[in-house]
Amino acid sequence: MSVRRNYTLLPSSPPSGPSSASLIPHPPSIPPHSLHAWPSHSRNTEFDIEEMPDDTAAPATLQRHSTDLEGVGYAIDDLKGKTAIEAKTALINRALEQTGMGRYQWCIFFLCGFGYALDLMWAQAFSLVTPRIQQELDVTDEQYGDIFSGKSLHPFSAGLTVGAFTWGILVDIIGRRWAFNLTVGIIAVFGMILGALDSWRSICAIIFFVGFGHGGNVPIDATIVLEFLPNDRRYLLAALSVFQPIGVITTSLISWSLVPTFACSTALPACSALSPATPVSAGTCCTRSLNAGWRYALYTLGALSVAAFFARFFLFTFYESPMFLVGKGRYAEACEVVRCIARVNGRGGARCY
Repeated sequence: MSVRRNYTLLPSSPPSGPSSASLIPHPPSIPPHSLHAWPSHSRNTEFDIEEMPDDTAAPATLQRHSTDLEGVGYAIDDLKGKTAIEAKTALINRALEQTGMGRYQWCIFFLCGFGYALDLMWAQAFSLVTPRIQQELDVTDEQYGDIFSGKSLHPFSAGLTVGAFTWGILVDIIGRRWAFNLTVGIIAVFGMILGALDSWRSICAIIFFVGFGHGGNVPIDATIVLEFLPNDRRYLLAALSVFQPIGVITTSLISWSLVPTFACSTALPACSALSPATPVSAGTCCTRSLNAGWRYALYTLGALSVAAFFARFFLFTFYESPMFLVGKGRYAEACEVVRCIARVNGRGGARCY
């Protein structure tokens, strides 16, 4: 049988005044659902974020808990006129502030940065490998999509559009945790399939699904970084864009080393373009074995995508966003997540899930 715990924001030094704080668990004997604060004087009081009504916070209710609001960094006037859920969100946000910019936030930043890099890695790859695909599969110029300057980007752009719309809705239904992992998982699975295909139609279809994963990954990663970073470090959200040119450079180096090295002579036609009487051989047409460079490049990008998924799902424990949990009315879970993040950052004591 699990025991529900409460959490108190306690200063790291004796309570002589406001100071930095850490989260510690309360004994099970204290009633559940409460987020406590140690005020600037010696009396410890309770602010119950779960029992507040979900309408406009009544002045009497706020006045009764004014000491607690001040203890976690909010004056009573700051929350007057706000709804209860807004007040709860403010308290959770302040608790996250007190966990600081620690190991958990840096892991989030670099994992999401990896996701940003994957976005332009794949977009760059399609423009670099399609000339070799065209030669091997005898794809005519009319069959290429031409939304952007690069060929074959039409299905990718369509996937980005549908993915951004779909995941923008799903992320507020299934939560950040699932979206954080599933979007990169989709990219990894369909990215690995691309290199094995021999049909232009099937390649375009799979490119759509790679774009579908990317369409959700980038905006979701930005949301996650914004919700977990302290206010004084939110400039790092813009710094995520640094990972995108890194992705472009990475793909360019991979393609430069593999695609021309394992490619047919440009003078060779596609094997499907030969007359039935002409024997298919390495000297008469561009065979799959002679033109494997573009496949090797896509396999390499697929392996990097699998590595990103592995790091997110297996190596890192991603806790659901407290902001999402508060929005769903799951206040006790939001407090639990804050406690777990504090522990990862070296500011808590109890073991987390």
